[in-house]
Amino acid sequence: MQLSQLKSNLEKLPPSDWKLLGELLKEIESTDVFSTSTGFQKKNKNTFVMPAVVPSEVVFKFKRLVEKLDLVPDYDWTEWKEAQLILENREGEIEGLDDVTLCKLFTVMIAADEFASGFLVSCFSNGAVALILKKLISEYLKEV
Repeated sequence: MQLSQLKSNLEKLPPSDWKLLGELLKEIESTDVFSTSTGFQKKNKNTFVMPAVVPSEVVFKFKRLVEKLDLVPDYDWTEWKEAQLILENREGEIEGLDDVTLCKLFTVMIAADEFASGFLVSCFSNGAVALILKKLISEYLKEV
């Protein structure tokens, strides 16, 4: 999804899609653990496998759904330096953001996870994903 088309896409999403996001939000809010770890493994005398973060199913569901609904805009996310600050100061920053900026944060979370495994999971654990979904859903689906 091109960034220039995102607002139009958000406005065209049917209530049924927003309800799917609402159901996912409920699942996220009722989940306590968003990942497991493979742990450090010694394969043989000279081979070691470093620990890896394994996201829970709800993290995969989120990623599939936001990508399917085109809520992950394509833009140069690496140039957006404020994104990390916003994600660290979630409640204070997220409340004042518009819907396009909120979706841009989805791009940051998902893309950064490709370079730093576990980043997306940390955004679930610290509540950022739930806050963003809640704000988007409340803007487009008034009954949630």
